[in-house]
Amino acid sequence: MAALILARTPLAAARAARRLCDAQDGVLFGPQVATLDRLVVPLVAAAGDGRAILDPLAERLVAAEAGRDAGGPFEGLEATDGTAAALAGTLAELRRAEVSAADARAAARSLDGAAAARLGAVAEVLAAYETRLARAGALDRAGAARAAADAAARGVTCPETADLDLLVVAGIAEASLAEWDLLSALVARARRSRLHLPFFPERPDVCAPVEPLLRRVESLHELAARREIEVVLAHVEGDGRAPGPAALLAALGGGRASGQLEGDGVIAVAAPGEEGEADAAARTVAALAADGVPFEEIAVIAAAPRQVAPSLARALAARGVPFAAGRGPALADLPPVR
Repeated sequence: MAALILARTPLAAARAARRLCDAQDGVLFGPQVATLDRLVVPLVAAAGDGRAILDPLAERLVAAEAGRDAGGPFEGLEATDGTAAALAGTLAELRRAEVSAADARAAARSLDGAAAARLGAVAEVLAAYETRLARAGALDRAGAARAAADAAARGVTCPETADLDLLVVAGIAEASLAEWDLLSALVARARRSRLHLPFFPERPDVCAPVEPLLRRVESLHELAARREIEVVLAHVEGDGRAPGPAALLAALGGGRASGQLEGDGVIAVAAPGEEGEADAAARTVAALAADGVPFEEIAVIAAAPRQVAPSLARALAARGVPFAAGRGPALADLPPVR
């Protein structure tokens, strides 16, 4: 049975691969774990497309060159400027949404004043960016995703997608047009698909980014008649005593908001005040360590990490637990600044 698990990020994919390996006595055989981005290069290569795919640094360099080509407010732009980074991010967002230079120009003409001038300038840079990509015979990440989606729709396969029996989509919350086309092509190829979406019907304010993807999945009526498609919505379980952020994190992890280690290994801890929360978290970490969980496998997630870090460090030190905050103290707290 060929299986493919699509995770949201490379880190999530690595963790999923490790869990699969542990579940199979240290041998990862059969199921493949990847991200949508990781499938792009092999699919483009399998389609016989010889164009180079730019990495983020190359995209920034091309964006800076396109800015100089377009002139205006971007004349003399250097790739090391902060403006170049902002411009590269803007172009990447437009390209991911498949907005062409003609679309941007039309939108600029519908505006007035400074907004029209700014959007018009970006439209000219986008046109120069598209020209440079065409002349170089290269693809940016958005273009590569579109090429991979088109290839998958034509039936092109790579080792991860060949003879696909089971497709599991874990935690992907949103997708661009090209990513959705690639995902739907994989769903159409797989005999069975299971999509885990972090969607909470009772919290539309939290789940607004996920809803478009959910509606797209629900629209696969014709495909569902020929393929087995299951949608699993993440939801909050427990007694409701955990705070909102902790409950949402527990649901996203597949666990329960009840203070017990469940599912994906997420524990939601609630306590009054910062000192109380730090003490409860320290007790939980110490209990996990006593059960044999390595310290490096435990991460504490807080709604206000900068505020709770000193209290948490003291509570952990009192129990002999090492602590790495991942960030230093606030600049205002350092002696030279004080």
